[in-house]
Amino acid sequence: MFNNKILQSDDYALFTFSGKNRAVLKGQVEKIKKSIWVIWYINQSPILVDKDLVIIDWQHRFTACKELGLPIFYQIVEWDMDKIMIELNASQKNWGLIDFINHYAEQGKQWYVYFLHFQKKYDLSITSTLAITTDSKSPWKKIKSWEWYEVYFYADILAEMANRLVGFVEFAKDRTFLRALVRVYIRGWVEALQKLENQIIIIPKQINVLDYCVAFENILNKNVRGKKRIDLLGQVVNVDWIRLNKIQNQSLRK
Repeated sequence: MFNNKILQSDDYALFTFSGKNRAVLKGQVEKIKKSIWVIWYINQSPILVDKDLVIIDWQHRFTACKELGLPIFYQIVEWDMDKIMIELNASQKNWGLIDFINHYAEQGKQWYVYFLHFQKKYDLSITSTLAITTDSKSPWKKIKSWEWYEVYFYADILAEMANRLVGFVEFAKDRTFLRALVRVYIRGWVEALQKLENQIIIIPKQINVLDYCVAFENILNKNVRGKKRIDLLGQVVNVDWIRLNKIQNQSLRK
């Protein structure tokens, strides 16, 4: 797996960063630079690269040494690059959801590409995008192991609604608000969303999804009787019918 020989170079141009790795953080680079000035640079802890000198691990150390004009000590690794990159990074600082999403999107895996495109298109946070593009309260395991995800055709409807409302209520793009809107769509369709949108200004910010559902019910069920009343707090209905399609995480690139 490892070439035991530690090599050295002053030619920084020989090395490249992998788009699959996390972005280099300036603050982390500055910490390493300060540490180098205190204890100096230990060449027994080289950066790890593949045979093409693409940096797999210690990209912050590489950047710090480059900025200080120090030589690069490196070691070539011959193994599964994706696996070793994730494991090495996780042992230093756990990857967050966005790290895994970026990593797999860079490989062209379809759902992750779709997710980042959706997030950018509607200018949503990671958690808010997850709220309307997944049906899981805890999507971590599926995202980390790059399982497939469904795409729901209400996702665009709710994202467009959030962007219309954000000028009127500050919480329009909050995760909890959007999760509550998912319930409204599933149980009341577009007509219920339109009724809410027309009266959104009277809804105060709530703490959680259920509190938003109570506020929504007060509006949607006003002067409504019997079976026409919308229940947002009851047992969650089966939502198989609202799946647009399944995106298998096959690579978009050959």
